[in-house]
Amino acid sequence: MHNFLCVGGEKYGSASFSNGSNGKIVSVDEALSDISLPLCWAGSHKEVLYQHCIENNRKFYNLDTGYFGNIKRKEIIRVSINNFQDQSPIVDRPDDRLKLLSLEIQDFVRGETIVIVPPDEKISKSFKLLDNWVEKTQEEIKKYSDRPIKIRNRPGSRNTRLLSDTFNDFIKTDTHVVVGYSSNALVEAVLCGIPVIALGHSATTSLMNYKLSDIENISNIDQEKRYSWLKHLSYRQFSHKELENGLAWKLLTSESSSVRSGT
Repeated sequence: MHNFLCVGGEKYGSASFSNGSNGKIVSVDEALSDISLPLCWAGSHKEVLYQHCIENNRKFYNLDTGYFGNIKRKEIIRVSINNFQDQSPIVDRPDDRLKLLSLEIQDFVRGETIVIVPPDEKISKSFKLLDNWVEKTQEEIKKYSDRPIKIRNRPGSRNTRLLSDTFNDFIKTDTHVVVGYSSNALVEAVLCGIPVIALGHSATTSLMNYKLSDIENISNIDQEKRYSWLKHLSYRQFSHKELENGLAWKLLTSESSSVRSGT
């Protein structure tokens, strides 16, 4: 008996995860016709598969780019259970996996500007967001704040956003808070010490869960709590090797916070 059915082929480590977790790669039609097992996916088809799982109360695993640690290549993959990002309560975990990443954790001085990060096309389709999501979000913000607002549109090239037009540089000066839906940019902002408001499925909600009406009353990030949150997320993202050798499945299905990576 397999642990899940997986749609996605080689995308985002789905084949590796299936190999290491006793999953079975299937077509979309097969995945939708056999609901006896949980579903796993990566890449396209998210809109159809997500709606199917919600309607059928079916457990699912979503694979996508890791929360942090990727530089030039997507070598780290996050695995979220019944969500697009992990939003479970923070579990007190060791820092062994976090230390392996040598993250640059910073604390930018907060400024006046509110930065909005629009959701990407895949998320917009999956959650049926309005085409004018940015405009509606701006209108809502202006009910509670008269601060200046900037829009951070995603640069088309991955090299551009990693090297010459980085999100960190965009928010480094004069940013009060970052508002988004489920972009990894929200995680990046927290790594830089800038609070965020997530309007959708974001791992940041387990650290801070604000609404737009809170925008003028958001405290600076608690550094100790942030570190606990980062340790927690490091146990919810994995290298391709860890997906393949079964460690990812072991950590995801273990209730013990004392499991070590062994890598």
